[in-house]
Amino acid sequence: MPVISKLLFQLAIGIALILCPVFWAQASPTDKVILLAYSNEGWPPYFMPQGSPQCGMIMDILNAAAKPLGYTFQAVYYPDARSARLLKQGAVDAWPKARDWVPAPEKFYWSVPLTQVQDTLVFRNDGSPVFSYPEQMLGKTIGTVYNYKYPIFGPYFANARISRSDSKDALSQLKMLLRGRIDAVLMNKDVALWTMSHTPGLKKDSFVLAPEAVSTVDYRLMFTKAHDWEPFLKKFATQIEAIRQDGRYAQVLERYHNRTITP
Repeated sequence: MPVISKLLFQLAIGIALILCPVFWAQASPTDKVILLAYSNEGWPPYFMPQGSPQCGMIMDILNAAAKPLGYTFQAVYYPDARSARLLKQGAVDAWPKARDWVPAPEKFYWSVPLTQVQDTLVFRNDGSPVFSYPEQMLGKTIGTVYNYKYPIFGPYFANARISRSDSKDALSQLKMLLRGRIDAVLMNKDVALWTMSHTPGLKKDSFVLAPEAVSTVDYRLMFTKAHDWEPFLKKFATQIEAIRQDGRYAQVLERYHNRTITP
């Protein structure tokens, strides 16, 4: 799509949308709009679901860093399989991931780390022992998400030394835990805390998080190599450091983070 046509298309869609606009267009580094692929369910607090009045922690960080460069990040919502295909084709610009999660990460450009994401074990706050490591969970059943891979616990699931019980999302996992159907949940720490804090009927004091994370990875953006994003990414890295230094980064985290229920 020619750059002028794309700009007119984006303007028309932008007038109709608020806060976290969504549109579909051909991507290019030259028009100053970075199309960021994500699923419409989001991953709160990092990315909010489509139509939410908030954009999410990562989107707020991205736009704070991109604004001085004259760029804007805007979400386009697709299923994961289609996002991966469109990124390879260059039809979208970026997709949030950790390098550890992506086969052949050298096939993409990568941003500097935006935040760290941690997987942790969540337990009922009923006085039972709280553990951090697989060896401590032998014979137990752990709540997991359909089709998710868990590298640390994977070998234990594979030989049935630990059982996994799949559900569709974080809320379903936590409800199963409260009902006593599973012994613990293995999930992202920020997602767990956000879900507890923003779901009617759930109380944070009903849960306790393990004192140590199961895994910690750097969360970044991976960019298509169908276009040359290296010049932008060098400038973007400088701006990420700038918002860390001047307090804007901390302000974003403060709006979304709550880490108060570890034992």
